[in-house]
This record gives sequence, C-alpha cells and structure tokens, in this order.
Amino acid sequence: MAYLEALIIALITGGVSSLGTIAALKTDINWIKRVQQDQEQRIRKLEIPNERTQVQRPPTQRPT
Repeated sequence: MAYLEALIIALITGGVSSLGTIAALKTDINWIKRVQQDQEQRIRKLEIPNERTQVQRPPTQRPT
C-alpha cells in the first residue's frame, strides 16, 4: 500500500511540475514576442525619418 501511495504522490507531483513548466514557458514566449514587437516599432521610427532625408539621385547614364 505504501508503494502505491508513493507512486500516486510522485505522479501528482510530476504532473503539477509539468503544468508549472508549461505556464512559465508560455509566459516567457509571450514576453519575447512583446519585446520583439517593441524593437520592431523602434526600428521603424528610426528608419522613417531617414527615408525622408535621403536625397534621390538621378539615374546614372553610361556613355555610349
């Protein structure tokens, strides 16, 4: 009987531990996604002013 109780406790402990690990991974993945979106927005803010200030050069013509 003690063996069965120990086995049940081990299974429950392992299951709870697995659920906690899954929840932590989901939280980390969501955090990483938010950080990436924030970085993309910052990069776009930096790129847009640079596009406006770039001088458009006329196409170069090759001598014939």
